[in-house]
Amino acid sequence: MEGDVRTRRVAHLARALAVGHVCVAVAAIIMVAVLLYAGTRPNAGFEGLYALFAVVLAIPTALFAVAAVRGVHLTFREPPEGVVGSAVLGATEGALGVAFAAGVAVSGAPASSPLILPAVILLVLGVTTVWLTVLRARHPSNCRARLTPPRGQPRRSASASSRRGKR
Repeated sequence: MEGDVRTRRVAHLARALAVGHVCVAVAAIIMVAVLLYAGTRPNAGFEGLYALFAVVLAIPTALFAVAAVRGVHLTFREPPEGVVGSAVLGATEGALGVAFAAGVAVSGAPASSPLILPAVILLVLGVTTVWLTVLRARHPSNCRARLTPPRGQPRRSASASSRRGKR
């Protein structure tokens, strides 16, 4: 029974991480749109470089968003597959979190920087995803069960399965 609870926890964590990846992708798409808008204003001046940055970031952002949506689909369909698929997204988010944290440290004003919260969120999401992938690799039995039974099979309650084990 303990393994079943652990399996459910891992599946719920994998689903939460997959939704977190989609939230990061949405934030990145919004950032690209804001950069593009700011860079194409008639009075942009040197801020016209923002449009160049937006164009350069558009393709990686789109690829990340597609991978995040696919990861959600796989995680809600079959948790173990989604965990493996989101490992690359987690590593990417961890690297971005380190880059943001380095930017905050170099800026000289870490206490007032608006990049602190995104850096922490990216680091936590990335490290947790990589940790979950390592957990799955070490203990694959913890991640195998599905939360919902396959189609056509009724759900079993916890008391029914515990009664069956006592017989």
